[in-house]
Amino acid sequence: MNANSAIEYLDRGNDCYKQNKIADAAGWFRKAANADPGLFSAHANLGNTLLQLNRYEEAIEAYC
Repeated sequence: MNANSAIEYLDRGNDCYKQNKIADAAGWFRKAANADPGLFSAHANLGNTLLQLNRYEEAIEAYC
């Protein structure tokens, strides 16, 4: 994967989030974070969506 893929995944996650598809958004944010581990916004967005899904332990891991 490359940074461009990560940005595309992040954008898809943001689109899902805007449509209130939180679980789908979390999946895209996870893909973005895996594609580019240094992409802070992917980790932050993943953590935030996981919090909304009451998946607290996973959210903590996403932030780290």
